[in-house]
Amino acid sequence: MRLGYLGPEGTYTQQAAEEFVRKLRLSDAERLPLNSIDDVLESLDQGMIDSAVVPLRNNLAGDYTETVKGLNRHDFNIVDSIELQIRLALGIHPETDETAVTEIRSKDTALRECSEYLREHYPNVRLVEVESTAAAMQQVMQQKQRHVAAVGSEIGMKLYGLTVVNSDVGNQKDNFTTFIYLKRQTNSA
Repeated sequence: MRLGYLGPEGTYTQQAAEEFVRKLRLSDAERLPLNSIDDVLESLDQGMIDSAVVPLRNNLAGDYTETVKGLNRHDFNIVDSIELQIRLALGIHPETDETAVTEIRSKDTALRECSEYLREHYPNVRLVEVESTAAAMQQVMQQKQRHVAAVGSEIGMKLYGLTVVNSDVGNQKDNFTTFIYLKRQTNSA
């Protein structure tokens, strides 16, 4: 069985996928990180994967628009849901001085979830939305972006080798995201 999720490796969606694997006893599932929520949903719709994990809603930032639109466009079964606590960190390339940061990248919802911290500590930086928190971390390291910071999980920061500037930049401590486990609707005749 192929289980697709919003990647790359190091996203909260990957953590949710691992929780579903444990909870639903899917240890034989091949985990496939995909580039965007739209890619995950299209792959499920086209049968390229057998099941999917996507974020649905964050209690602070609201709905994941791509997921909601995709659920309206496709005929999927929501098999299960879980809630994960989200604790966002700010990270930089190891050779970067945090005062040199002119741009911060992350998933749109993550940027909203830490908007107060960013406004207070980085009022003049450019905020850039990317497909996932892990994609932002990956870009900083692979492109050797010395003026760019990323917002994501501390686990992801360690995975990609970023230096953690602050391990808790969220607006509130009670930050949770609901993730859903999806399968295609089966036609029963």
